This record gives sequence, C-alpha cells and structure tokens, in this order.
Amino acid sequence: MKRFLMVFLLSISCVQNLSAAEIYQCEKDGRMQYSQTPCSHDQKAIGKKVTQDSTDSESEKQHRINQLAQDKKEAARLEHERHKTEDKRDKENSRQAAKTEKQKSQCDKAHLQVKWAEEDARNASPKSEAKARQKLKRTKEKADLACKH
Repeated sequence: MKRFLMVFLLSISCVQNLSAAEIYQCEKDGRMQYSQTPCSHDQKAIGKKVTQDSTDSESEKQHRINQLAQDKKEAARLEHERHKTEDKRDKENSRQAAKTEKQKSQCDKAHLQVKWAEEDARNASPKSEAKARQKLKRTKEKADLACKH
C-alpha cells in the first residue's frame, strides 16, 4: 500500500498542471492529508508547504518522468520478488504437510502391525509363544520410532 501511494503521489507530481500551487501535508486522526490550504488547528502539520513553480525546465520535467519510470520498475520488481517469496513459502508448507502426512501414515501402519503382533502372541502355541512375544516387542519398538516424530 505504501508503494502504491508513493507511485501515485509521484505520478501526480509529474502530471499536475504547471501553475504555481502550494500543497500542505497534514495529519489528522493518524491519516495523511494533502490540501491547498494550511493545516487547521485540529490537524498536525507534517511537512513544509511544497510549491510547484511554473518555471520548471524541460530537463527537470524529464527527470521527474524518468524517476517515475524507475519507481514503477522498482515497484514491479518488488512485487515479483514478493510473489517469488510467497511461492517458495507455499512450496515449503506443502512439503512440510506432505512429510507430516507421510509420518502419520507410517505411524498408523506401525500401530496396525503392533495390533497384529499382539493377536499373534495371544493365539501362539506354547511352543512358539516366546518367538511371538519377541516379535511383538520388536514391532512395538518400531512403532515407537515411527510415531516419535
């Protein structure tokens, strides 16, 4: 918004008519105001009055036009840079969301394997009970690692 205001004010300064004019910069209720009359008692004067002299040379006019063009280019560059930064941030957020989703999926799978290992341990014959309990123990350790993050 500030950039837009700056470009707008610069374009107005280049385009306004060539008659002499005084502009007063005032602040009222935290808002900037520009006027042809001096600031009133309830306004705070921000800057000196700015005058536009009708005797501006062609080189000064051209300089203002060039400055405006440079400001427009800079505003476009900053806007492009902002879009690039936002795109980069969005991609990073997408990657992080995908990573989180993958971890959640792995954790869910690990809990399902623990459930199956518990079932196997309950239904194991006395001969294979020790092996089933060992498998259950290892499956729980894997699940703890998968769900740690």
